[in-house]
Amino acid sequence: MRSTFSGLELARRALQTQQTALNTVGHNISNANTPGYSRQEVVTSPTGPYTSPSNIRPMAAGHIGTGVAVVSIQRQFDKYVANQWRLENGLLAQWNQKQLAMQQIESIFNEPSESSLRMAVDEFWSALNQLAIEPTELSSRALVKQTAITMVDTFKTMDRQLDQISKDYDELGRAAVSEINSLVKQIEDVNKRIVRSTAMGDQPNDLLDQRDLLLDKLTELVNVDMEENNRGDMRISFGGHVLVPYVGENHESLKFNYHNEQMTLVRSSDDVVVLTHTQVENNITHGKVKGIFESKEAIAKYQDYLEEYAMGYVNALNAQHNQGVGLNGQTDIDFFVTTLDGEGNPIPGIKGLAVNPAIINDLGLIAASASGAKGDGTNAVELAALRHGGNLEYAGQNVTFDQFYRAVIADLGIETDETIKMTDNQKILAYQFELRQEQFRGVSLDEEMTKMVQYQHSYAAAARLTTAIDEMIDVIVNRLGIVGR
Repeated sequence: MRSTFSGLELARRALQTQQTALNTVGHNISNANTPGYSRQEVVTSPTGPYTSPSNIRPMAAGHIGTGVAVVSIQRQFDKYVANQWRLENGLLAQWNQKQLAMQQIESIFNEPSESSLRMAVDEFWSALNQLAIEPTELSSRALVKQTAITMVDTFKTMDRQLDQISKDYDELGRAAVSEINSLVKQIEDVNKRIVRSTAMGDQPNDLLDQRDLLLDKLTELVNVDMEENNRGDMRISFGGHVLVPYVGENHESLKFNYHNEQMTLVRSSDDVVVLTHTQVENNITHGKVKGIFESKEAIAKYQDYLEEYAMGYVNALNAQHNQGVGLNGQTDIDFFVTTLDGEGNPIPGIKGLAVNPAIINDLGLIAASASGAKGDGTNAVELAALRHGGNLEYAGQNVTFDQFYRAVIADLGIETDETIKMTDNQKILAYQFELRQEQFRGVSLDEEMTKMVQYQHSYAAAARLTTAIDEMIDVIVNRLGIVGR
């Protein structure tokens, strides 16, 4: 026969279990809005029965229950869904970054608008047509000069703006690399705490949440490979090189470096390159860093298009202008020239482009005439015609200057629309997996309140059981055997 006092132990276990369950509910409610928190649930199981099978066990009517115990506090988390969300979120970060860059490029080209490059070229072309009609009029020549200056200024402004956003993306790349290195270090530190905790037999749910939140941030920046062992320890690699080793594993410390627009993987001790920029770029499949690389490529591509168009056009204008004659018979005069830097070296491309100062100071040097005869505006006609002439290559086709620029603007619009559509689609995919994650890990306050009431009633019942057993023991201790005294 079991001791009456065993009921107290049974009631104690019940009280303790319900108290743990209530504490867990309170923890869930407290962290309902904590980023990265995963809902926790208490797993209970009946304790060992009385009696155990044995040849010397006392006679009893079968197994008698001894109460309940907390087996574990489980973290509601699905690794497959989490990894799928990280993939989709990394792709979203990539497309988001590229969309922003394409929209910035589009705003610089600013087509169509009254302040666009096309408008500046149109006004220059109109001024040349007017000069062809009135080749000796100073007002027509002044208009050609002014519209040429405006066109050059527009070229230079666009080139400078593209330079600036390229520098901005360099800063983004540098900041992303710094954040990656910081996250890797934090994950390594949390890993050690997780291993220490599991070695003691604990379930480090909050530490696992902390590590997963860091992984969410890391995979938003760059794709990595993750391996987890049965100790809860995690190894993180990139391009076949270990960034975060298992605790106790002997691996050389590595970090990412960003210098001169180059992202490399280097040894932390001496900055010796382990993966070159090209190798790093080839191993990055998605994430914000991938978007930064693609954005810089897009900026460089459209800056090259602008350079090709501008220099091709002004060189053709110079060649035609050299064949003409100014008001005073001057020939072989460049309309556009290359400026020099402080050391007297020519500044290449758009950055060094300028209207010839001699023409600015003497409008008679504008070679509107082909023959030198008074009233001849033939060369001005040829200069104006160059807008629809020239010979540039685009997408493997020989095109005119005007066709080239139209094709660039069309492709810019198409590419920008594509990034917008891809970003919108990726938002939907990422949101779907985010919802699936919330189904597993999210805290429902209504559900937690229901559990709280349930555990509260169970606790009250266990307390009442304790009182009942106490009264039974009181009968045995204080009242048994006193009848008839």
